[in-house]
Amino acid sequence: MKKAIFLILFALLVLTACGTKDAGEEQATPEGNQATDTEMASEEETASEEQTVRTPTEEDERFTELLLARDYETVIKETIGFDSDSQKDFYNLANALKKHDEIQAKSYVDESTNEMNYADIISDYKVIVRYINKAEYIPEEMTVEFDELKKEAEEKAAQNQEELDKQTQAG
Repeated sequence: MKKAIFLILFALLVLTACGTKDAGEEQATPEGNQATDTEMASEEETASEEQTVRTPTEEDERFTELLLARDYETVIKETIGFDSDSQKDFYNLANALKKHDEIQAKSYVDESTNEMNYADIISDYKVIVRYINKAEYIPEEMTVEFDELKKEAEEKAAQNQEELDKQTQAG
């Protein structure tokens, strides 16, 4: 009985050590971050190349019309099932545009302290970038709009990150 308990404990110890080692390998080092950034850049380039490959379907054209009409809710409702690649793409695009509109109307000032909540601003802009990056297809008539939106979101996230860093250093 004692040997069985000892063996079980030993097995748990070995498994725990292996699990910890795997988790430690996943933690990023500065060099690891650079590799990750490079991988992300190549994934974005691949996604950009894929955007031009697909021929628009009737479904794509219908969702494009809805996006151009700024009817994000209808697009989101009709695409939430992710039944096709088209639905996945338009779900992400509609959410990016919807999030942008929400940001424009949102106040990031904490009423009790009267200070800006930079972390929320950064998070919201990064959400826009993520949605756009997830879309493998962007309608030709909206490519410029999404490129500008993505660029704006990345710039605003970076600007607000600088402000947050200044605030953190001053505090």
